[in-house]
Amino acid sequence: FSLSPAVYCQYPSLLVGGSSSLDLLTWNLEQFPSNGDTTASFITSIIDTLNMDLMVFQEIGSESAFNKIIEGSNRWENIFSNEGSYSLAAIYNTQTVSIEESYKILEDDEYYFAYRLPQLIKIKWNNKEVVVINTQFQCCDESEDRRREASALLDDYISTNHPNEQVIILGHHNDNLNDTDQLFEPFNNT
Repeated sequence: FSLSPAVYCQYPSLLVGGSSSLDLLTWNLEQFPSNGDTTASFITSIIDTLNMDLMVFQEIGSESAFNKIIEGSNRWENIFSNEGSYSLAAIYNTQTVSIEESYKILEDDEYYFAYRLPQLIKIKWNNKEVVVINTQFQCCDESEDRRREASALLDDYISTNHPNEQVIILGHHNDNLNDTDQLFEPFNNT
């Protein structure tokens, strides 16, 4: 099974993003690269049509394949958080964003984060600092307690370490914000 990126990305621009707003994207690539170099080429053709400042990704299985997404680009750079076959990663636009720092957080609580430690990325955009946290919560119904605890841990971490900063949480949270049993309650009131 082979897909040609040219078939699916025939648009000069998807017309999203702009210079007056901080434009972010989160994307679970589900065991990237599922189809080798073809997958990397397909992702490249998509991100090149977007006008994003920072894109975070989940379930990256190969750092070298992920590097191919931006290979030869003078616009994009990436950050990789090596967690094995379910790593977190980010791509940022070097023309609009600078990375102040990037590191894993909550290392003592990896069980609650499906052994994929949250990735904190502090960026500077338009002379403003913003903290972005890339996460992937544990999937499936039997893991609701783990997701609930992950939300509480993340909320506590932010309140303790970044109480006066702008913080954006992105990622694959494996739940719906409109569920009756709200796992993200800590964030609904902050």
